[in-house]
Amino acid sequence: MSRSNRINDLAYAEKVAQMRERLLTWYQETADWVPNRKDMR
Repeated sequence: MSRSNRINDLAYAEKVAQMRERLLTWYQETADWVPNRKDMR
């Protein structure tokens, strides 16, 4: 199985925007917090 990061692929721009909005909504609804430093795993 081949994996590649498509986050900057314009063909997926609309889907990425939808997923970001969904994640933001989830953060707000659950009062979850966004880490302020990058996880290096």
